[in-house]
Amino acid sequence: MFYEQNHTAREAAQTVANTAMTLNPVELVTPVNVDDEKELWIAAANEGEFINPQFKYDREKLTQAVIHGIQLRTASNILFNCCSPITDIDHAIKKILHHRVDDALCTANMAASILLGSNAGGSYAQRIYGTPDKLLVAECLQAAQRTEPAEELPTKYTSDQRAKLKECKYDASGIQQEFLRVVNLHAFKNWGVIISDQATAIDVRNKTSYGHPQVVIPITRKVDGLKLAELIGHELECHLRDSANAEALFAEHLSHAPLAPLIPLLAKSDDELFYEGHAKLSDVAINGNASLPKPYYTLAIDAALRNQSFAEIGEYIYRLRIENGEEKTSAIKGAWTATYRAMRGSFDTLGGYAFTKDYAYWTGYRLASEVQQFAPHYLDYASLTYEEIKLLDDAGFDLKHPRYPAMDLAANP
Repeated sequence: MFYEQNHTAREAAQTVANTAMTLNPVELVTPVNVDDEKELWIAAANEGEFINPQFKYDREKLTQAVIHGIQLRTASNILFNCCSPITDIDHAIKKILHHRVDDALCTANMAASILLGSNAGGSYAQRIYGTPDKLLVAECLQAAQRTEPAEELPTKYTSDQRAKLKECKYDASGIQQEFLRVVNLHAFKNWGVIISDQATAIDVRNKTSYGHPQVVIPITRKVDGLKLAELIGHELECHLRDSANAEALFAEHLSHAPLAPLIPLLAKSDDELFYEGHAKLSDVAINGNASLPKPYYTLAIDAALRNQSFAEIGEYIYRLRIENGEEKTSAIKGAWTATYRAMRGSFDTLGGYAFTKDYAYWTGYRLASEVQQFAPHYLDYASLTYEEIKLLDDAGFDLKHPRYPAMDLAANP
């Protein structure tokens, strides 16, 4: 890479890193009152009434995201004007950096939309994550209406082993201890494992408002040993390991260059289709058919894209689950989860908004299954999109020797 002015390029790169790495879409679209609204919604649904929740957001965090977005736009313009690619590797790195800046600016615009009292943030989410096409939606609807059981897939555990694991119980503190054990055994650097009263699900966050990566565990989360094994495989041995490998890959080429501050940003795409697909492979290997991706997230997203309200989507998903033989309590909880994940970040839950991230589970599982057959080493870098990994492979990056090879620690929780 040729740099017009090394000092200017490094300063701009540092600013881009400092701002973009704070812009986590999921963190910003998580309402501060989600637990209360969930409780009210489930209580109403149990009485046969489906309602529209009223979400509130962390305005201080959103305001800071907007400020960082403005700073990022200026710094990235300077940076791109300072850098001229020379080799194929240079061109690949600069192209991926453009992806990261574009996604971060979309995230800042999502924050601005909420602050402005608008549902326009949905269009920015769709620029990051894309949208499911109608063939996929039709496939998911068929799956939701299918009543015959699928063929059982092989797993790492016998039925007796799974039963014994289910007898073990872990609260948030126990989950944290087991996660830290795995992080230390892999020798992952700079990752925190925290318990939070603001999280709704366990989440590996490369980007946070604190500016450093974290694995976040909801304070109320409790799991059995089988679910813990699945979480270790999904969140740590896939998500975190993928990110750490991608970071090491970029560090080989940039650790002494003006773009060095951007290594953590380059290592993780906000488009998580391949990322979630890899993790779903792990889930199914541990827990079999029970962990296959469900069609409901995609169907909820499609309904949201058709401008349906939270209440309408929730009832739609509930009816589908009931018709598929699910008992009422489970169907209501599942309907909330699918609808919430498609509508989080909306200012007005009456419709006209879709957060499209989570169709990645269904589509990503299929993609990862295919890639596992012809290029399994690509899965070690699944924090990047499949297209980005292919770009790096074609440019000459060594992808067959990951810094952090798989250790299968999920088998020993």
